[in-house]
Order: sequence, then C-alpha cells, then structure tokens
Amino acid sequence: MPGTSPFLPSLPDDHYGVIVENDMDARRLLYLVDQIGIEKLIASVSKNGQRYPGSHPFVSTLLKRHRVKVPVSIYAPANVPIYRVYILVHAASSKLKIGYSGNWLNRLSSFSRDYSFTGFDLDRSIGFNFHGDKRAAMDAETMAKRTFHDARTTVPECVPFGAYGHHEWFRAEIYNDAAALISGFGSPGGRDSMSVCKAMALDIRGEEPDPFSIT
Repeated sequence: MPGTSPFLPSLPDDHYGVIVENDMDARRLLYLVDQIGIEKLIASVSKNGQRYPGSHPFVSTLLKRHRVKVPVSIYAPANVPIYRVYILVHAASSKLKIGYSGNWLNRLSSFSRDYSFTGFDLDRSIGFNFHGDKRAAMDAETMAKRTFHDARTTVPECVPFGAYGHHEWFRAEIYNDAAALISGFGSPGGRDSMSVCKAMALDIRGEEPDPFSIT
C-alpha cells in the first residue's frame, strides 16, 4: 500500500520490486513512475525477474532501460544560502569592513592573499545571521554603511585588488556601534552571531555552524 515506504510516503513499501537503498533512489524511482507509469514499471520489473530469477533491478538499471534522465533538482538537496552581515576587523590598520554574503567564509577568504588572515582579528570579526532573508541582509548592510559614512577610510594595503569591496572600509572605532546596529536590525532581541574564528573551526570539522551562538 502507498504510504509505507521508509524513504517517500508516496511509494509502496516494496518499491514495486525495485532495489531502493536511499532517499535519492526513492526520488529517482518516483520520477521514473511519473514518466512511464506504474503498469510499464511493473512489467519491466517482471521482465527482469524472468531474465534473472530471484533478482530485483536497481533504479539506475531501469532508468537506463527506459532512457529516462532524472533532473538533478529532483534528488539533490537545494543549496539555500544563509545570509550574514559581517564585520571583518583588520587590527593591524585599525580598520574594518562591513558587508553581507550568502557564503561569508568564502567571501572573507578573498581579503587575505595567502588565506592566513595575517593582521586580521578573527575573534572580533563577526557575522550576524539573517537566515535566508537576502533583502533584510542587504538593507542592514546599506543602513550601516550610511550610518557610519563619515568613518569611511581606505582599504588596508594587504587586501588583494581582486577582492573588491574597496569602498566599504571604515575606521575600527565604530566597531561596537556597528555591531549593535546590525544585531538589532529587524530583531529587537538581537540577532544570533558568530565570530569568524569559531565559524572557521566548525567548517574545518565539517560541522554546521548554524544556528549561530554568541562567542
């Protein structure tokens, strides 16, 4: 009966006699059923049993047999970015950068020539969690830049030209006020945050850095 599959409730428990080892197999099988129909699938499984008594076909075997190509979006998890507005502190020059990104660690790595972050304070550098709300992250970044416009300064000499964002650097003296402003944007209780140092440590260990925790 439909509704008993351990992978997808829309598949029967026996998966029509097809070998299903994981969720990806289940999703591909369901797509195949949608494309060729249940009767044709069962006939194909039966034919396989006649040719190889006691055996069951793999999903991949049936896909090839019926020349059905499953779109990646059917079985692969969607890559949903988690937006963060960050403050990157370059202690050596007493400057900081304000920006936002859906992949902040990758973005921040562009500001260091050899990825060593020499001169940066990764404990004070911090990212505020805006989850999947890109618009809110953009608005918070814009508001912060406008608020501290008078504190704008030049980019530290160590930052590669290809990193861009050269007009988004400010004097580090605004750090506390900028952090408070961004944290409170659209969140009276303050947004979750994490230092770059901790985020990098979690990323190296293969752990998921969200939800954020104060460091």
